[in-house]
Amino acid sequence: MASWCRSSLPLVLTLPLFGCMADLGVPDTTPPVVRLEGNLEVLRQAFNQNVHAPRLVALIPPSCAEMRLALREAQREVEDLEYGSEIQWFVIWQEELPGDDFHAARQACREVAEMNALFYHDSEWLATRNLAYGTVLSGQLKRAFLFYPPGVLWGERPPEPSAWVHDMGRIDRQNVGDPERLTDALRWQWNVLAQPR
Repeated sequence: MASWCRSSLPLVLTLPLFGCMADLGVPDTTPPVVRLEGNLEVLRQAFNQNVHAPRLVALIPPSCAEMRLALREAQREVEDLEYGSEIQWFVIWQEELPGDDFHAARQACREVAEMNALFYHDSEWLATRNLAYGTVLSGQLKRAFLFYPPGVLWGERPPEPSAWVHDMGRIDRQNVGDPERLTDALRWQWNVLAQPR
C-alpha cells in the first residue's frame, strides 16, 4: 500500500496541474466591465462617441435573476425592431442588493456577452443619481431602460431620455413597464425620436 502511494504520488500531483494548464488555453470571453468611480466621465465619453447611433442604457442589479432576464428579453425585443441592430447598449450593473459586487457584474456579463454593449459597474450609485435627470423626482433611478436617439450629446449633465421604462414599483406609474412596453414605446416614437437633430 505504501509503495502504491509513493508510485502514484507524482501522477496525483500532476493531474490538477494538467487541468490548470488546460484551463490556460481557454480564452476568457467575459466582456470587460469598467468601474465607475469618482465620476461618470468614462461613461460620458463613450456615450458621446456613439452619438450617431440610437443608444439604450440599462440600469440592472447583477445578482437579480429577474432583471437579468428582463435585460435579455429587452435585447430580443429590440433586435426585432427594424433599427435594432444599430442600437448601442450601455449596461450599468448597479450595487442595489447585497451580492451586487464587481464579481457579480462580471458573472452577469457572461449571460449577455453577445450583446452590442459596453458594460459598467456602479458601486457608488453615480449613474443611479445622475441618469435620473428628467425622469423621477426622487433623484435615484434603478431597474430601468433609457432610450436616447442619435444626435443627443451628454454635456455638463446627462441628457433627458426620450423614452424610458422602469421597475421601481409605485414611483412614476406612467413609466412602469417591461421590455415589451419599452419596445412598443420605441416603435411608436421612432419616427420622431431617432432622427438626428
